Amino acid sequence: MRLLERDASRSPYDKPQRALALTYVHGMLPVPEYSRVSFNLIPEMSEYFVFPALTLSGPCFRVFPCRKRRKGCRQLMVQ
Repeated sequence: MRLLERDASRSPYDKPQRALALTYVHGMLPVPEYSRVSFNLIPEMSEYFVFPALTLSGPCFRVFPCRKRRKGCRQLMVQ
């Protein structure tokens, strides 16, 4: 049994619609207008969020990409 079962009455989807990841990036320069959370969009392919963070080794950014699960999307993003 899964911790959170799918509720078919609340969603038409039967599998995840995104592939998620989290990366800590040191040395990335902040964009002054967007000092908190930045959201970037690539229509029909993916989106990603950038959050400032503080780790034991110093300040960094957390990059949280969300890639849509679409056939052929991976090849387009790699190019």
